Amino acid sequence: MYSSTYGFVYSIVRPQPTTPELAVSRVLMPLPRFDFDPTESGVPWLELSRRGHDVVFATPDGKVPKADCRMLYGEGLGLWRALLMADSNGRSAHNFMAESPAYARPLAYEQVRIEDFDAILLPGGHASGMREYLESTFLQALVAAAFTNSLIVGAICHGVVLAARSRLPNGDFDGGPAAILRDTPDRIERGFVIRDGNYLSARWPGDAHRFAHVFSAMLEEPKLARSTQGAA
Repeated sequence: MYSSTYGFVYSIVRPQPTTPELAVSRVLMPLPRFDFDPTESGVPWLELSRRGHDVVFATPDGKVPKADCRMLYGEGLGLWRALLMADSNGRSAHNFMAESPAYARPLAYEQVRIEDFDAILLPGGHASGMREYLESTFLQALVAAAFTNSLIVGAICHGVVLAARSRLPNGDFDGGPAAILRDTPDRIERGFVIRDGNYLSARWPGDAHRFAHVFSAMLEEPKLARSTQGAA
């Protein structure tokens, strides 16, 4: 339920832009019906919302999605629980996102028109429910169209699989430093991202804060400047 208490918080984290330079962008975040990663979706959503951008969700059938419960609560992760499950920042961001009005009214994949958006953000996930998202021929064509139309495309973790399946050429792979320590709002330098023009990618939930900040900043750049940018 969208509570009055949360509505107060939502008004704080999502200020409206006050200058033409910070004009609102519409960002598409497609998700599977279940099993997506809560950090890789929630942290970027929170940062985009805080900067005043509109995030529109889409699922295969237009129904409200559910994140991977293992990542939210650590069930069944055994000794890897502390490393793999979402930390408090990720869980908090996901919970805010899950109570937002837009999350409760996702589009169906086939309702999406790429010309209605300025950017597309592709979260990842590790469980079997991700297959309908990663293997969707509609989403693959949609991402290809996003690249062709010079939209900003951001992909994190398994989201890069969907980007790769858009049938456009790939660049060289750069794995970055060892993915051991998660980044946080106060230690964003721990995160690692790669940028190539309008495309931004990251490796795992531990990069989510840096990924969110760079992706949000890209939306606020003049379009001509984006095409000249290299690795971040």
